[in-house]
Amino acid sequence: MASACEEHHGFRFSKYKLHPMGSYPSISHGKHTFELFGPVTQFLHANYDKGMVAFLACVQELATFAKHYDVNRRGYAAKGSSSSSMPLFELPYNIEGDKVCGHTVRLRFNSNEKWTKALKYMLANLKVMLVWATSEGGPLCRDPPQQQQQPQQSSPKEQTE
Repeated sequence: MASACEEHHGFRFSKYKLHPMGSYPSISHGKHTFELFGPVTQFLHANYDKGMVAFLACVQELATFAKHYDVNRRGYAAKGSSSSSMPLFELPYNIEGDKVCGHTVRLRFNSNEKWTKALKYMLANLKVMLVWATSEGGPLCRDPPQQQQQPQQSSPKEQTE
């Protein structure tokens, strides 16, 4: 989704570069690359944690892009008022630093239960973003709204031929 926004709308992450490579995604910052896949061992926690925190920052940055997109492209004058039937974009779960809804995405020094909740909330945010991006008027909408055309009626001369 983020890559598609980059291709179609010139959106770029300010600090990071995503590398969506199927089952082996990674994220880079300058010369450093962090893997976003497992298995994660005790030795590799720090590298994975940095990658997850970077990815969460990208999710937050994409959410900010979505709000600005709604304001600029969908015709919103101010928060809460719109000329469109769609509400202004907002994430369901708040992101602050390395936390989603108060739960950290860092695996190190975290319980599996809390880490799983953090990822659950992050995935829910991504799902909302996907729905927004592919909705009518969204940046990834394949079928722009079309005006319904009246069926053409044939003339009596065409009917007899």
